[in-house]
Amino acid sequence: MNEINLCEILKDCPVGVNFWSPLAGVVKFGGIYNNQINVTLGDNTEWYIEPNGKMEMVELTAKSFISAEIMLYPSKDQRNWSKWECPKVKKPKFDPKTLQPFDRVLVKNSCIDYWGCSFFSNHRKNESFPFLTCDANAVKYCIPYNEETKHLVGTSEEVPEYYRYWED
Repeated sequence: MNEINLCEILKDCPVGVNFWSPLAGVVKFGGIYNNQINVTLGDNTEWYIEPNGKMEMVELTAKSFISAEIMLYPSKDQRNWSKWECPKVKKPKFDPKTLQPFDRVLVKNSCIDYWGCSFFSNHRKNESFPFLTCDANAVKYCIPYNEETKHLVGTSEEVPEYYRYWED
């Protein structure tokens, strides 16, 4: 059997899609972080699964081992990733003008900067750094801090497509 790369297969998968784990049953896709697939179980426990579909298990003795079986499939009845099709989700683009004073936001000034946390103050038209934070910093990029973006804090990772209102 060919080695699978779930990070490649799921790279365009929308957050929230249901998958199947033989160990946990139905799980929700949470995204790809640090070359691992994040899924959430029904009790809000998060798991990270390797690109090959297997998972590192840690015993109470702190001894770890890799699962012998793939831990993530398209569904209970569909165990073949080559037959799975990524759901197409059409979302409108995020409009930064919807931000309100004191909204929690992530900000940075260039594509190579790290995302930092702040509070939104206001938007200024026709400025190179159009967003002001509550601490009077002017920034170029500003997106909401939420469940879909919280993993970006302290990284220079690309934002989910929905939040990319800018052209680089």
